[in-house]
Amino acid sequence: MSGAARRVVVTGAAGRLGGGVAHRLAREGRLLGGVDIAPGEHVTRLLDLARCSTDELLDAFAGADAVVH
Repeated sequence: MSGAARRVVVTGAAGRLGGGVAHRLAREGRLLGGVDIAPGEHVTRLLDLARCSTDELLDAFAGADAVVH
């Protein structure tokens, strides 16, 4: 898996698609966190991306090699 992102944040991690991606990444040990407006198994940060500040957004994605949106 050369070149693959090791720490990934998933937006919409409580939804059907985002939740599936987050679950797979967690199984592979690559999930850094999940962001959503609703709680879920892999949601580590409750955040409305449409209304959050730049600082909140940067904090939510801090340490990530990639973001799946």
